[in-house]
Amino acid sequence: MNIKEVSEILGVLPSKIRYYEDQGLIEIPRDENGYRNFDEVSLEKLKIIISLKNLEFSLKDIRYAMELLSLPPGEDCNKKSRGYWEELIYEVECELKSKLKILETLREVYDLSTDHISYEKNKDKIVEILGDNKEKGSDL
Repeated sequence: MNIKEVSEILGVLPSKIRYYEDQGLIEIPRDENGYRNFDEVSLEKLKIIISLKNLEFSLKDIRYAMELLSLPPGEDCNKKSRGYWEELIYEVECELKSKLKILETLREVYDLSTDHISYEKNKDKIVEILGDNKEKGSDL
């Protein structure tokens, strides 16, 4: 398949595919004229890259994940994979906890300021809540 066909099938711009290739995330076979000619292996790898990008992986993380996928199966591969995925899970959990703390604060401020009268009555509490979050910024 050529790049246009793959682009249409996967719903990604050809420029994005070229970018992934330029970044060394994927090697795409070429025909005798130098045109990209996707085989099943390159198509599957591209699908994985796109999926990881949709999961908001950085290029660095995509590169490492692709390296892990290219390792021969075995204990070394399993150990590296487990460590990598555990670290990513931990990072995402920390990020989500931080986002949940922000959401809780926003809801609390919203609940205290739903109308003009509530805002005037609760102004000091709102300032206190927002001030507490400023001081705890490193915890967020």
